[in-house]
Amino acid sequence: MTSAASVSDGTAPLPQALEPLLERLTGGIGGHLRTHTGPQARNAPQARTGAWDGLEPHLHRLWGLPDPAPRPRGRPERPATADTPGPRSAEELERALAAFAAHLADPATAATSQIEDLSLDPEELLHRAQAATPDPDPATVHQRACLAAEALWRHLSTTTGERARLLPAAARTRFLLLSEPLRHRGAAPAPGAAPGTDPASVWIPTVVDTDGGDIYGPAGRIFGPGQWHRFLERARQARCEWYGALTARQDHPILAQSPPTAVETELDLLTRTALHFSAARLVMADVPLTKSDLDDGEDEALIWDVTQHHLLPRFRLGRVAALADPFSTALGSVVVGIVTALAAAALGLALAHHFALGAAFATATYLAIGGGTLWLGRIWAAQWLLRLPAASALGLTVLIALPDWWQRSRLELLPPSDAVQAAALLLAIAYGYLVVEACTHGLARGAALGRALVVAAVGWVHAGLVSLVGLVVLAPAFAEQGEGPRPPGLGGQAAADPLAALLLASAWCLTVGVLSQILWEDRSITAPLAHLEWRSATHP
Repeated sequence: MTSAASVSDGTAPLPQALEPLLERLTGGIGGHLRTHTGPQARNAPQARTGAWDGLEPHLHRLWGLPDPAPRPRGRPERPATADTPGPRSAEELERALAAFAAHLADPATAATSQIEDLSLDPEELLHRAQAATPDPDPATVHQRACLAAEALWRHLSTTTGERARLLPAAARTRFLLLSEPLRHRGAAPAPGAAPGTDPASVWIPTVVDTDGGDIYGPAGRIFGPGQWHRFLERARQARCEWYGALTARQDHPILAQSPPTAVETELDLLTRTALHFSAARLVMADVPLTKSDLDDGEDEALIWDVTQHHLLPRFRLGRVAALADPFSTALGSVVVGIVTALAAAALGLALAHHFALGAAFATATYLAIGGGTLWLGRIWAAQWLLRLPAASALGLTVLIALPDWWQRSRLELLPPSDAVQAAALLLAIAYGYLVVEACTHGLARGAALGRALVVAAVGWVHAGLVSLVGLVVLAPAFAEQGEGPRPPGLGGQAAADPLAALLLASAWCLTVGVLSQILWEDRSITAPLAHLEWRSATHP
């Protein structure tokens, strides 16, 4: 079954099972890349068609097919080649890849335009792979596109000059094509699905296949029979190459002007099987696709790198939370629920003037975060923005040193008391700083306003918990006693208006915590509590 859509030149539509792959290729930065085709191709679609027609005989040889028949006059498509080649060995495929890369290395102008179209228009490549023979199965179409993308990347990774600017686009296409089978790891085919309509039925071997020794399915045959490990090695390499280009996108003119939302889509596809929130981590472990295996060290290292250098600086706390559970179970969510419930109980008790019990729950909140970090790891800990409570504690030390300020605090809204006005100003300063930081990290205006508000809210909760513990437990022990009343404390004399004191203290601690970011070299306010990196070079 094929989709109804087809390209403008009349090539065959794709099988329904490949539509998610097509959406990934054309979404994200894909649409932006197509705007970088040469002016001649943009203004004259026939120029693009001509470049592809010149490339087609070489593609057919790469795919082990006879040269295509001449295009009949008055028809937009060539007749599909009727012959279907038998399986080729890994050595034969390597020779075909080398021959196609040699054609691309031809310094002729025609080859240059062909490389540009092949790099920037993977949609057309899929359709050409589909149209090469009558009704090929989805795995065959995918294999053909993978071979072309592999040869293109090999050529561009060794070239210099004008052609080298296309390397990021080629690296992206290669990664998305090679990672496609791995995005359906452990999936069960839809019951009663017609052939070619369900991606899982294409990539996941059946029981009959595995009993017959084919435990890896079509993915293990992309680069020749029994070449699963070669495929996996190249898929992992493709992910690293594309991530490197995306991280250093300001060095590449073709990527530097990419829309912020497109960049975030590409980051999600590097770490997750799909774009929806419940999608699992993208696992490239060396196990058959029938197994929903845990990610290995390489997967975890890349996810951690994406988290601390891209997701957290862009204030994408939801995506960090979605990646936080290393076991792909509900365990991480359960611990998140416990931490959230403890924090809510602490603040609720404080609002009810049960300060001592509230401070106990606030302490339990951080004990739960610490326990979760020990059990679930650093990515799980990153979602809690633990630099904020650490920096808030610095602000608390200043408050403790100020004598009797809590005695003058009043919580009056109409007209607003000094405490309310000061708290509002401090919160506005903290929020404004976060908005500016989000904008300078490349976020669009709307996203910067919304995400900064979420970070400010999380930070304010942290500041409230820290202030609660500090005013109840620490201030009575360290603050000057004098003749005035003590802060709200365990067994101590309460402040004139404890809630006003807590409001003012939390606003102050949040603002101090946010502004202290200027002391962290090359670190965002959302950076995890990690200071050491073991790298051969400074991260871009």
